[in-house]
Amino acid sequence: MVSGLAVLIVWSFGLNLVSSTSSKKPNIVIILADDLCVIYTRFSGHMVEDVTLLIDWNGDDEEIGGWNDVSFHGSNQIPTPNIDALAYNGIILNSHYVPALCTPSRSALMTGKYPTHTAMTEGIRLTGNGKVVTRILAGYTKCDFTSLIPTVPWGLPLSEKLMPEFLKEAGYSTHAVGKWHLGFFRKEYTPTYRGFDSHYGYWNGYQDYYDHSMLATHKSDEFYHVTTDASSYVLVEGILKAFYFTNFECYCLSTIDLSSSLKSTVLSQLVPYKGYDMRRDLDLDYSNQGRYSTDLFTDEAVRLIQTHDSRRPMFLYLSHLAPHAGNEDDPFQAPDEEVAKFPHIDDPERRVYAAMVSRLDQSVGEVVTALRTKGMLDNSIIVFMSDNGAPTFGVHSNRGSNWPLRGMKESPWEGGVRGVAAVWSPLLAKTQRVSNQMMHMSDWLPTLYSAAGLDTSRLGQIDGIDMWKSLSEGTPSARTEIVHNIDEIEDYDTIRRGDWKYIRGSTQSGQVDGWYGESGIDSPSYNADRVLSSRTGITLAGMITKLQIKEKESSRRTTQENESSFSDSGKGPWQLLTSSTIRSLRQQAEVRCDLPTNGSAPCNPRSHPCLFNIREDPCETTNLASQRPAVLNSLKDTLERYRGTTVRPLNVPGEARANPALWNDTWVSWGDEEDEWESWTAPRPSRGRIPLLLSLVGLLLAAVTVNLLLASNNSRQYGTVLQQLIFSGKITSSQQDKGSSKVEKVANTTEQ
Repeated sequence: MVSGLAVLIVWSFGLNLVSSTSSKKPNIVIILADDLCVIYTRFSGHMVEDVTLLIDWNGDDEEIGGWNDVSFHGSNQIPTPNIDALAYNGIILNSHYVPALCTPSRSALMTGKYPTHTAMTEGIRLTGNGKVVTRILAGYTKCDFTSLIPTVPWGLPLSEKLMPEFLKEAGYSTHAVGKWHLGFFRKEYTPTYRGFDSHYGYWNGYQDYYDHSMLATHKSDEFYHVTTDASSYVLVEGILKAFYFTNFECYCLSTIDLSSSLKSTVLSQLVPYKGYDMRRDLDLDYSNQGRYSTDLFTDEAVRLIQTHDSRRPMFLYLSHLAPHAGNEDDPFQAPDEEVAKFPHIDDPERRVYAAMVSRLDQSVGEVVTALRTKGMLDNSIIVFMSDNGAPTFGVHSNRGSNWPLRGMKESPWEGGVRGVAAVWSPLLAKTQRVSNQMMHMSDWLPTLYSAAGLDTSRLGQIDGIDMWKSLSEGTPSARTEIVHNIDEIEDYDTIRRGDWKYIRGSTQSGQVDGWYGESGIDSPSYNADRVLSSRTGITLAGMITKLQIKEKESSRRTTQENESSFSDSGKGPWQLLTSSTIRSLRQQAEVRCDLPTNGSAPCNPRSHPCLFNIREDPCETTNLASQRPAVLNSLKDTLERYRGTTVRPLNVPGEARANPALWNDTWVSWGDEEDEWESWTAPRPSRGRIPLLLSLVGLLLAAVTVNLLLASNNSRQYGTVLQQLIFSGKITSSQQDKGSSKVEKVANTTEQ
């Protein structure tokens, strides 16, 4: 249950290959899918077909559609033959853990640290003043959207050294493609200032797949108490959300069924920000408006591979938008010809979502093929992974399924933190297997650094653990413990040690503590031949055959080893993938659980901590807290020790200066624009009466300013003018000490 899917592809030269190249550093390609879920499961004795959400909003069960999004874990509904071929030929990482949100997950990948140690555990929180907000915060403080909202002035701390910086020092060419979502309010937070030689993509958390705009609101604390039935509404990142109070408890509903007139009334008070967000390095790129984002990012990745100077190793970070939802006004987007491939899916949103995933799968095939064509594949490592669990419903829902894992994106349950991942490399001694070795997103920095033959002690004090030896040889995991999160704002924490997982508290008032989605098992039968004949399948088979031949020739020259040991049915390190192997691995990758007895959660972690044996109970159905108090208390004590090392996340409101309308309808690093603010010009005409009215008011204020300044130098008059400009938003109060010349310039440019 991955809501955001990341594919980390790392290829490397085999240990037993030609000695002249064995010292070359491997190419590293990270392909990160966003909000993708890939779990295949059966409940004991039951094949799951149709799934009802085990969650109760208003006393009635509600059915929400969802499904497994990648077929190597068992879903037949959406074939992903290229991703499957990569996974089956390498190692399927069945116990790969990630933070439950996009930004924390990406920060862990880049820094090798838990988000609790980089102040990146949370996104912006809803805060504010006034009785309505006070009542909401008093009744329920978690009715919000946790993400790095584009108007907030913060990002991944500049004191943190990132993966591309470490690799660049080691001689790597470093490139980022696609989503960033680690801050951009100042240019120092953007990719090319954080170690990447180049970046083509977007700075925000999502965008429209075709026009590449991003829709958001400028504040997160604007509540509108519209009705008299204890209902309040708020627009967060362009999404209308409702808060209903029952016995002073607030419930945050993602689907709002309002009358058209009432909805119009609410929306008329909520004006979202919308701006263009596609760049090449720091420069805006309008050349590909109208082209599908997934295709754009794939083409850029292929271009970088084709033009790469092979004398240097490459680090390519391909961070896809797919299958994250687009803007809320049109969240499901895919080419028509792709959608037409899924007539067996009745739900129109699912059908488009399937096309989004399918296009992502094709991207993997094109990247792998490009590496082979360039001659880089046999000296590369590939890891495929997701950034977090799928948001089955709610904000930015993509209809993904975490079934049968409990919870979803932004929750402490396995459905939020257990991500999909697979790694392939000739450097791996044992492949075509399913690994249950515990691993965390923060481990990739030291793991890949080690795979490149570099000294991990240079990485400093990090939380990540070098897993390369464990992955390569299949030995027990070097990691035995994972702190999933310590959240002081949501007031929950969770840790896993060995088989045991401790959870205290939850998110969204427990409204995402159930089991969601569909299995997708009974959709068209799984076609193993399609995996073998995919671009990735054919490319890897050709490379494996080449490696077999080289290994046999080397063995004949030096030993009397049996040549058959390297046949496709032998026991050598390079075996051609077969249909029978695919079926076996697919079965091993299943998550098996006992069916929950009813729709209510067997444990309420908001009342008392819960304890689960994840190896025996991966779906978190049986709370063992009362049976194993010693284990419970030990994990609690460990969390308390970690709590003393956490860095509290920033929680600051958005800034109106980030409004794209002030910057020609584009998202910019507005924190760098102090000088630009002096020469600010009125935004070009925009839609609606309110912007026009504001423009007229601005012109009026400018005229008044000029007249007052020309009429008198009286300080009182100057102060009045300055107050007017501050109130109108043309300058901030922090700029008062910069003199009347600024006021005159703002006034003059506004009047023009």
